[in-house]
Amino acid sequence: MDDEYAAHLQAAADRWRAFPLDVFSDDGLGPDLGPERGHALGAARITAGAIMSATETLLDQLFDDLIQLADGAGR
Repeated sequence: MDDEYAAHLQAAADRWRAFPLDVFSDDGLGPDLGPERGHALGAARITAGAIMSATETLLDQLFDDLIQLADGAGR
């Protein structure tokens, strides 16, 4: 994964509020995980960010389509 895209997904993960990040990790994110916690947390953030990014794109396209339909209906 390219670093710029990974950074985009990490930023999108900061807006994730639906579930705690540990639901996206089989490894768990508890403090007892040790050094592997950073890797597990990073993977969970990428997953949450991917869901947020896809949701934003889907909603943007949905509203664009609704606007186009409304504009066409007014003719």
